[in-house]
Amino acid sequence: MRVIPTIKSQTGFTLLEAMVALLIFSVGLLGLAGMQMSGMQNSQSAILYTLAVQQSYDMAERIRANLAGATLGDYDDLKSATVSCAATPGSCTSTAHLDFANWYNLTKDVLPGGSGTVTGEAVDNNGDGTNDSLAFTITVSWTEPQILTPSSIELVIQP
Repeated sequence: MRVIPTIKSQTGFTLLEAMVALLIFSVGLLGLAGMQMSGMQNSQSAILYTLAVQQSYDMAERIRANLAGATLGDYDDLKSATVSCAATPGSCTSTAHLDFANWYNLTKDVLPGGSGTVTGEAVDNNGDGTNDSLAFTITVSWTEPQILTPSSIELVIQP
């Protein structure tokens, strides 16, 4: 008598199938880790942008608080060279220079590679050819630490 072998159906996984499933799962986890890193980097950039906006509003409020100095042009063309007066008490020639020096030093402390400038110009608001008011451009610059690219914002105000 002859025995006919029966075909059994396969049950379970082979080692190869398990390794392929593990590879697919690993690639998915790497993708999730990349998205997490990208999200954290974007979050850090958003924080720095928010700090820069706060710094620009801080300077705008300083200008509005010293309207007499703003009208006299004390806030025109303030750059980092003005900062040295804050180190020596009494050496600042105006409240505007002291405001700028304190603001600039704070910007440098708050933002990586932070700096700022303030420029002013006369503006003709009603189109009659005479300059009726002043407009100030406040620029805050910083360097994104992860990607080392310079970023900046500008705020234009008319106090």
